[in-house]
Amino acid sequence: MQFTDFNFKPFINDTLESIRFKTATPVQEKLIPIALDGRDIVGESKTGSGKSHTFLLPFLQKLDKAVTGVHAVITALSRELATQIYNAADEYTTFGACSRISSLVGCTD
Repeated sequence: MQFTDFNFKPFINDTLESIRFKTATPVQEKLIPIALDGRDIVGESKTGSGKSHTFLLPFLQKLDKAVTGVHAVITALSRELATQIYNAADEYTTFGACSRISSLVGCTD
């Protein structure tokens, strides 16, 4: 399944193209449609299988930039995972996903 099959907003497709993501991984193919329907998802797969984008892409699809304030707080089990999620989300600001993404991690500046 190609990412274009999900009918994402243009800024998502532009970002996916710029980071050279074309084909969804098995976890993305299975869970993104469920999340896009507004249902909760729980998934398990190996490191590097695309789990971060599996939940980020449906969130970004539903993001309403006209609404001010905090749209989401994402918690992570480690600094490394928090940084990975932040970096993945930050890629989408280039093409207009939102105006600001912040990473707040304990024991850091």
